[in-house]
Amino acid sequence: MLRSTFPITLVLSSSTLTNVLLGFLLIGPLAGMGLGSIVYDGDLMSDINDHQSSSALAFALMLKQGATTLVGLILIPIIQILVIERKPLSGLFPQASWHPTLLLLVSIATILLIVAVSPIIIWNAAWELPVVLSDFERWALTAQARSVHVVSILTSQTSIPYIFGAAIVTVFLPAIGEELVFRGIIQNQLMGKSNNHHLAIWGAAMIFSLAHFHIYGLVPRVLFGALFGYAYHWSGNLLYPIIMHFVNNAFVLMLSYHTMPYSDQFGVDQSNSLPTIWVILAATTFAATVFLIYRIRLKIIGN
Repeated sequence: MLRSTFPITLVLSSSTLTNVLLGFLLIGPLAGMGLGSIVYDGDLMSDINDHQSSSALAFALMLKQGATTLVGLILIPIIQILVIERKPLSGLFPQASWHPTLLLLVSIATILLIVAVSPIIIWNAAWELPVVLSDFERWALTAQARSVHVVSILTSQTSIPYIFGAAIVTVFLPAIGEELVFRGIIQNQLMGKSNNHHLAIWGAAMIFSLAHFHIYGLVPRVLFGALFGYAYHWSGNLLYPIIMHFVNNAFVLMLSYHTMPYSDQFGVDQSNSLPTIWVILAATTFAATVFLIYRIRLKIIGN
């Protein structure tokens, strides 16, 4: 039954996905490129592709990325929800399900999962695609390398204003925008069509992972997408996955600045291994934390 429902669900959600993709792939990038080009004297995209780095380029790229996310992943989805779906935004953030203890625990669970899934990260990073997919593999590697280079430019400046700007662009805005799109819109759409929360959660998680265009980080991103999806389903409040996504992004940003031990061994695209004891302790503590969240949730939110 579930196997036959999933493709039908995607077809029924095609109009929503089209509107979201227009914002994500066209309107947002155009807005970002326009703003970035205004403040940059050279050829913005050419200098990025040529692996140049300067404070002016970092500032322009910061504005570009920020405008792309703000317009494509926040403003357009808000219009989708308010105008097309005719739903109030307050419905995504019911005050009754908000609790600081649960927010703290889900944040801890997010960090623990980053460590616990490191063997899966290593396995996924070592994928070797069939020869028939060699062209796709080259494209995937190029896209992944470009994404890494963009982050390296954004984190190349160490002044307080640049770090603050990098945090907004790579941590704050994506956490809001991506959860608004993948959980607030897509997961809810899939849930409404399939009436099966597991199908909706994992379907949205797969789309979430594919949208990053990182084949060598595909599986761990699906797992994190599912974690965010279950947090949203169990709480009924989009604030929970937003906070979890924010914590994950902030953790990755700190690793980009190499401010933590073993900073080169984290991240969904890394291939270095972590100490086995870390993985075992993190997985065990993660399970215990999820159980504690479940018990507290029953008392606060109910069934």
